[in-house]
Amino acid sequence: MKNFRQNSLVIDFNVMPVVPDLEKIRNFLLEQINLDFSSVRNLQVSVSKNQVIIETTSPEEAYRLARDHNAKHHISHENQLYEIPIFVEDGAIEVKVHDLPPRMPNHIITSHLQQFGEVVSIRNEVWRDFFPGIPNGVRIVRMKLCKSIPSFISIGGNSAYVVHSNQTKTCRHCSGKLHTGQKCNETKPETSTIPIGKTQQVKEQQKTTKKKQVSDIDETMENKEQTPNTDIDHFNVPVNPQQTANEPRSHLTDSDTPDLVFGPPKEKTNWRSGGKLLKPGTKICYHKKPNK
Repeated sequence: MKNFRQNSLVIDFNVMPVVPDLEKIRNFLLEQINLDFSSVRNLQVSVSKNQVIIETTSPEEAYRLARDHNAKHHISHENQLYEIPIFVEDGAIEVKVHDLPPRMPNHIITSHLQQFGEVVSIRNEVWRDFFPGIPNGVRIVRMKLCKSIPSFISIGGNSAYVVHSNQTKTCRHCSGKLHTGQKCNETKPETSTIPIGKTQQVKEQQKTTKKKQVSDIDETMENKEQTPNTDIDHFNVPVNPQQTANEPRSHLTDSDTPDLVFGPPKEKTNWRSGGKLLKPGTKICYHKKPNK
């Protein structure tokens, strides 16, 4: 893509939650940068990029302003100061480096990234929302790349995740082109943390536990079979209210005793006598009705 910008100085407000109003921008340019408007050809507010782009009369003037004022001034928003990046639009792109320790010096990072192109500048990114103004650990490096940077690289013995525009995404394991939805052949299998000498002991303990569980189940089933039926319904048999087992019959005489006839009960008939359930086949006695 052809670059139509020349001698362009960029004031980047992406570090802020919102782009400041024109009054704040004017005060920033006059009071902090001391911009000489006689050397300005064009001043553009980019809504899509949250930037102010200033075209100067010469490239030397643009580079001088960037060198003298980049990340050296602040703008206040809701009682929070934001450090404003200033750079020259010269074909460099932003490279974001994640996951490195905050105290790692920036010169170590730039030294490692020089194998992928020219490093123009580096700064710490800050939170725009949630924790505004606080550094979030991400380094923003402006570079003129000569080749794409892998997604995962090692810097100073620490793993870093790198993102930039038009990047060829790579796998963290094999460093090849990202194979989304496929398992990488270079993935290391997880190894057991149990010492080799204790593996057999653990297996024996597992077998013993399973045998004990089976034995407990068998014992429980056996106890259930031997336990008599003690449900309350088993004893809830109606009793003839005219007879009481403990009541003596002293008022009866021999002449009052009816004749008795013995015989087997009918099959499949439950007879009740004295409040007890008699099984079929048991001989019982019953009263013979007297002839009228």
